[in-house]
Amino acid sequence: MARTTAQHKGHDLLGIYLNDHLAGATGGVGLARRMAAAPDPGSESARVLSTLVAEITQDRVALIKIMGTLGIPVRGYKTRAAAACYGSRASPSPGPAACSAGISPSGRRLPGC
Repeated sequence: MARTTAQHKGHDLLGIYLNDHLAGATGGVGLARRMAAAPDPGSESARVLSTLVAEITQDRVALIKIMGTLGIPVRGYKTRAAAACYGSRASPSPGPAACSAGISPSGRRLPGC
């Protein structure tokens, strides 16, 4: 019985960690996207930031897929708060990042993506 409780607690803690990581990635995408579009959009910094946006977006897609596979729900309030704070358009619901991979936040295939 203690093992089941410990496993449940571990699953809960993993869910908190993954949701926090997803929220951080959501905010990071928004911030890097805004910085890349700042005063000098064609600069080397803008190119590096654009690459960073693509990498963080891939990270978000992977996190959403992992969470779906593990049955860990996406806590939208965390990602919405990060998006609001950093002006990101990334969200836990199917959007550009999820659609580019053709998966939903629960890890299921999205029709039309």
